Amino acid sequence: MEDVTDRVFRGLIADLAPPDLFFTEFIAAQALAARRRTTMAALPFSEPERPIAAQIWGIEPEQFYQAAVLLSEHGYDAIDINMGCPARKIIKKGACAGLIGNLSLTSELIHATREGAAGRLPISVKTRIGIEQPVTEEWCGFLLEQNLDALTLHPRTAVQMSEGTADWQHVRTCVAIRDSMGSSTVIIGNGDVQSLSHGRRLSQETGADGIMIGRGIFANPYFFDESRTPLRDCSRATKLSLAREHTRRFQAAYGSSRNFEILKKFYKCYIVDFPGWEDDFRELMQTHSYAEAYQLLDFWLESPEIS
Repeated sequence: MEDVTDRVFRGLIADLAPPDLFFTEFIAAQALAARRRTTMAALPFSEPERPIAAQIWGIEPEQFYQAAVLLSEHGYDAIDINMGCPARKIIKKGACAGLIGNLSLTSELIHATREGAAGRLPISVKTRIGIEQPVTEEWCGFLLEQNLDALTLHPRTAVQMSEGTADWQHVRTCVAIRDSMGSSTVIIGNGDVQSLSHGRRLSQETGADGIMIGRGIFANPYFFDESRTPLRDCSRATKLSLAREHTRRFQAAYGSSRNFEILKKFYKCYIVDFPGWEDDFRELMQTHSYAEAYQLLDFWLESPEIS
């Protein structure tokens, strides 16, 4: 979720339909330990975003320790260790999903994070069921032995990336292992959740204590409020207004300190599913500044044909 679940997007979701828990974008423990300027600038959050967990990644225990100290000082509510990102360049470093099966380093990273947090913050892990083949029982069993506060399982292998279908039977297996151990670790399932009601059904079927939403929030920023009309069924005016509001907040928060092009990841969420949306989207993708984006969005919103 790098450059995606930033404070601007989290703040927008907090106003529209907040979840029970927010997660930050992907943050390198190395950058936190070094207190890099750009990383430090990404740390602030607002009260409506609480409770909020910082998601960190890396391979150096000392950096995890220092990151945990820093995040505790900044008032975060939890720390989540990413052991599931399937990006090849990350796995080659032995980080994220590359940690699957590396039991000694995994244990060290969790221990270092726990020591840095000094009992002030719960520690969780987000992972997948394997790298090339599922190793759910061995891997999740080991993670559950680490006395984590929570374990989030995305039931795909790393090589699957986002392809195929998430197999929630692996979440059920993880829950069964947890229960057989008498562990108190909270189990959260993640992957291909289409709606809140769908997530509840998956939770009930597998025994998971909760669900995590990733890509689903981009299809519908009202995901966590079933009383709201899903974005796909909203008017063109509503979608364009959300795109403009996101642009305004992004500019107010970052100005020129973040690349305008990052916003285009979000325009894909809003400019969709209305007559002629492909042409609108194509035009918006050709903008390269706030001024150009506002000019287009305001022109469309002020059109007498808007609905």
